[in-house]
Amino acid sequence: RAQLRREAAAALATHHGELPEEHATTNNNSRNSMRRVHTVSKYDMRSMFSSGGYEAGKVMIIGSEAVLKYFEFSACVAGLDDLVTFLPIVNTLYAGATIEIAAATDGVLTRLRSIPVQHCHSSYGLVLDFQSHHKIVYSGDCRPSQSLVKAGIDCDLLIHEATFDDSKQDDAVKKRHSTSSEARRMAVQMRAKHTVLTHFSQRYPLEASNALQTLVDPFSGSEGYTGYAPPPPPQASQSHCAAVAYDFLKFSFPSQASALPQVTAALGSVLTALEEERRRIKQTVGSAHQS
Repeated sequence: RAQLRREAAAALATHHGELPEEHATTNNNSRNSMRRVHTVSKYDMRSMFSSGGYEAGKVMIIGSEAVLKYFEFSACVAGLDDLVTFLPIVNTLYAGATIEIAAATDGVLTRLRSIPVQHCHSSYGLVLDFQSHHKIVYSGDCRPSQSLVKAGIDCDLLIHEATFDDSKQDDAVKKRHSTSSEARRMAVQMRAKHTVLTHFSQRYPLEASNALQTLVDPFSGSEGYTGYAPPPPPQASQSHCAAVAYDFLKFSFPSQASALPQVTAALGSVLTALEEERRRIKQTVGSAHQS
């Protein structure tokens, strides 16, 4: 690896018209006249050599520099160096990666695009284009993003976070998350055929699940429409309904996507009834102890 880094540094120096350190000439009058090349980090090397192609059979890990450093160290400690390959996320920004992604997924995916979103440092939404011509968008944790709307327009499935209900708008802005109405608004602006809302707070899971699936107009309020796509007709926005991703939810796409909102709504009703029964029993027991 050290030799590879030296060769990369020499190649970079040659490209910039400089000499590697071992070939630099010195001046007897000044020790500072030695010309040095810039240090080449491992992250830069991955970017330089990622165009060499995907090595079949390896697990591809895509991430920022900090993420790749962590996984590279973990793979080294676990002795898994020969089983993984790393792709800097800068190679997938906006235009996306195609050749490497197609090779790593045996052609199932044709392109992967990473879209920077507003949350913590190095947060991205994903747009996945499949060989079957389906498009799936995953928001990750974020505030509503018009860049993600533009990249995911006319997607078949949007998986969007809805951490807070609409009564906690200030918390959503402060903590850089989305409310349920904001997530639904994103779905309509993106013209998503199907929507699954996830990451809603465990502090109010049942109440939130009921609110998430309510048939309301996502554009109601003062925010208005700012999307890239033409606004949908009123009947379309009024009928937009999203499914809720309860823990361990699994479904087949696209065959079960249409029925998913009704299924999760029924599940939410059952869970709400069970929670109300639990609270009633707790109150009864508490009253009995006080008496």
